[in-house]
This record gives sequence, structure tokens and C-alpha cells, in this order.
Amino acid sequence: MDTQEKQQQIMKLQYLQKHIEQISEKTGEINAQLLDINISKNALAQIRETKVGTSILTQVANGIFVKTKLDNNEKLIVNIGADTTVEKTVPQVIEMLADQEQKMQKHLEELEGMIEQYGSQAMQQISVLEKEE
Repeated sequence: MDTQEKQQQIMKLQYLQKHIEQISEKTGEINAQLLDINISKNALAQIRETKVGTSILTQVANGIFVKTKLDNNEKLIVNIGADTTVEKTVPQVIEMLADQEQKMQKHLEELEGMIEQYGSQAMQQISVLEKEE
């Protein structure tokens, strides 16, 4: 293998490594979103168990809360996009979150498969480069 071919092999390896890093970053983001979904599902289950009239803290913004009294522990207002909200029951919202969770899990599995595929290709590139040394 001449110098130019070796440089091309190194560039291929760098390309694969970059894609592995990008996909790994995306899997980290999805895992964080999955954690948020689980936290939300648990919070909804707790709201449903909380008695109407109980004082609770409601988040207004990140790290900012207001004390409120729970008027209704069965219905929620859900943003469905384009500044549109709808009223849904707690079980409906939990089901909606479970659907999102399932889709994210599937996407995560696909990304992990891509990491394996790129990792295998990278190992082949490393093997080719090692043989030439």
C-alpha cells in the first residue's frame, strides 16, 4: 500500500470515528429524553394519587415554582404543537408518553445498530492499516 492509499484508509477511519461520535451523542440525547419521559410518567401517576385541594409546587420555568392547590387530578392540558392545547386524562397522557417512549426506544436500537456497523468497519480499517505496517 502506497502513501496515498494509506492516507485514504486513515481518512476513512477518521470518517467512521466521526460518525460513531455523532451517533453516540444522539443516543445520549435520546437516553436523556427517555429519562425525562419516565420522570413525567411517574409525576403523572403521583398527581393522580394526590387528593384534590392539596397544595403542590408547580413549575413555571426552569427552577421557578409557584405554590398552587390541585383542583383536578384527572385532566391535564397538553400542548400538541402549533400553540394548540387539548384536554386529556392522566391515563391518555401516560399512554401518549409510552408511545413516544416506544418510538424513541426503536430509534435508539437503530442508532446502536449503526454504531455497531460503523465500529465493525472501523475495526476492519484498523486491521488493514496494521497489516501494512
